[in-house]
Amino acid sequence: MEDGQSDTENNRIQLRVGERLFHTTKETLTRESDYFAARLARWKDTDPDGSYFIDSDPTLFEVILRYLRTGTPPLFFDPATQTHDLAKYAALLSEARYFQIPSLVIQVDTNIRVYDEDSFRDLPTSSSSSTSKVEYFQTTGIERRFVCPLASVEGGHVCYYRCWDDCREAGLSVTYEDRPYFKVLAIARTVTFDPKKLEYCG
Repeated sequence: MEDGQSDTENNRIQLRVGERLFHTTKETLTRESDYFAARLARWKDTDPDGSYFIDSDPTLFEVILRYLRTGTPPLFFDPATQTHDLAKYAALLSEARYFQIPSLVIQVDTNIRVYDEDSFRDLPTSSSSSTSKVEYFQTTGIERRFVCPLASVEGGHVCYYRCWDDCREAGLSVTYEDRPYFKVLAIARTVTFDPKKLEYCG
């Protein structure tokens, strides 16, 4: 320690990230970051103002520094749109790996599911920890359906109850026909962020 400097003063450090200055302590930087632990051990050259230069995005570095100070993972959730900013999560993931902060490698789970008209009631909704985007699609085509020979209407009708086994056992003629269909499908893409679910990189 230099003469006239206290332990607290000696622990302080100034970083220039892009065009922004950040003031923190060596203890904060090295608490979880192997990158800063290694670099501070050999960091000698500073800018004229005494700051250490880091070539990084200052906006993301602010998030990283806040995490190193508090230990609370960031949540990029916009209440107005009820969505997570996945681009920010991806960018932060890259920076967390660069600065070697394994506990900040955030895991975001994505689930995609198709719903038909009978299961629309089960469509997911967004919350503070998840974002669901639902898209609807119209689909048409031709499908083969069993024609029930027991129908009272002349020519039979399309059976929805798959009773052809009973018809066969009764010795009735089992026939099929192709019929056009029109359906509406919903595809839900749900992204869930769990700040407690962290992926540690080796």
